[in-house]
Amino acid sequence: MAVVVALLALGLAIFEEQLGARGAGGNLSDLFQRALGHDSAGSVETNWVLLGRYGLGLCAVVLSVVAWLRDESHRFAATGIGLAIVAIAWEYVLIALMVGLVIVVIGSMA
Repeated sequence: MAVVVALLALGLAIFEEQLGARGAGGNLSDLFQRALGHDSAGSVETNWVLLGRYGLGLCAVVLSVVAWLRDESHRFAATGIGLAIVAIAWEYVLIALMVGLVIVVIGSMA
């Protein structure tokens, strides 16, 4: 289940531009300001695609941790966490790939 939710979040991340979300880029504070819907002009416009991606990514992480604790398939739990982190940090693809790689390496040691 966590992998499916993570794949949905990753799909939102990949097709964020086509779904009408504003362009990516900027630093971390700009990212949070965009997620909350604050423009540089001060107007508020909620970015539902970005919030949905973050929400689905965090749900996938929680579901993966629960699956890990219930001794379900550890491979699916590690895959769910890896995909969720990639979806959450999509703007920083190289960082997301490195974090995902570290999680896979740590998961393979278990």
